Amino acid sequence: MTMLTKTIAIIGLCSLGACSGPLSLVVGGDYPPALTSALPVSVTLVMSDEFRNYVATSDGQVSLEVGAAQAAMFEAVMTPRFKELLVVSERPDVIATDWLIEPSVSSMQVGVPAVTHLEVYEVWLKYRLNISDQNGNDIVSWFIPAYGKAPSSFTKSRSAAIRAASEIALRDMGARVITDLHRVPELHSSLAEEGF
Repeated sequence: MTMLTKTIAIIGLCSLGACSGPLSLVVGGDYPPALTSALPVSVTLVMSDEFRNYVATSDGQVSLEVGAAQAAMFEAVMTPRFKELLVVSERPDVIATDWLIEPSVSSMQVGVPAVTHLEVYEVWLKYRLNISDQNGNDIVSWFIPAYGKAPSSFTKSRSAAIRAASEIALRDMGARVITDLHRVPELHSSLAEEGF
């Protein structure tokens, strides 16, 4: 095999995702408002600059700029989920709504075929929602796991596959907020105490 043929083969393998060098990606996605019924409470959603600009790093190999996408997803899901949603960037001194919700990222992990020996790219995200009442008293700290995967055959680019898996993970998180939020025991009790 000539040097030129070897070089072309290496470039071809890298484009198929066999190379595992560091990778930096911006996660996007289109997240339309969720189709759901509103809970009868007003909410202040605190999405800090840190949250909106969050960059997740997995094992120093993959860097995901996920902040803008996760902020868009939370707003798209929570706007129709409550009777009123106020979005702010800092925790207010006075809470003018029934609840205050502060999301944060607890962890992120990326699985690639070269490491997992599976024919998929995977992304795991774990969020924590700190929820307090109008008086600033903690109601619950709710953890939301989210998962997304894209088959390695989905694309010839590992960056496109990881990006797709990340967007699926964000949609998974959104679905969990819609289906599970009202089932969290502490929130269910809070709704009952407030007569809802």
